[in-house]
Amino acid sequence: MKLYFLLVMSLFKGPDLATSIYDLNIQSLDGKSISLSDYKGKKMIFEVSSPNNLQDSKISFFDSLQKANPNTVVFIIPMQDFNTGSIAYQVGQIKKTVSPLVILTSGVYAKKTQGISQNVVLKWLTNASENSHFDADVNTDEQIYIVNESGELYAVLQKGVSDQVVGQLIK
Repeated sequence: MKLYFLLVMSLFKGPDLATSIYDLNIQSLDGKSISLSDYKGKKMIFEVSSPNNLQDSKISFFDSLQKANPNTVVFIIPMQDFNTGSIAYQVGQIKKTVSPLVILTSGVYAKKTQGISQNVVLKWLTNASENSHFDADVNTDEQIYIVNESGELYAVLQKGVSDQVVGQLIK
């Protein structure tokens, strides 16, 4: 009888609480809405970084990674949480060096402590209730989240991880 009750209850448990990343949009630096559904079937890398710490070498790495892996798209997301200066100026400086292949988004609030101000894409990346895998808040700038071709978050990398490790995870 208990087994029958559990089976019936599982049929009525309702829809999965997780949201698909493909249901979300992020704003580009020039204010246009980018639908992540446009990237179905591609790996997506989200580099969350403070604008004043984003280095040309990291941008060059992502550019070459994307050229070597055309089924990969890179989003660099400037975060306002750790920012100490004018984000508009800093992002403007970054824009001068970013490859056309790399998508630079507008500045966002990334940390869970921002509550309703937290960007919806970062909410998905940082909450297991949204992505069904990881509950990993943004702890530092230069944190990397990797989503596979099926839209599943499969890696969260902290600041300081080598470019070689990121490259291996993409292959």
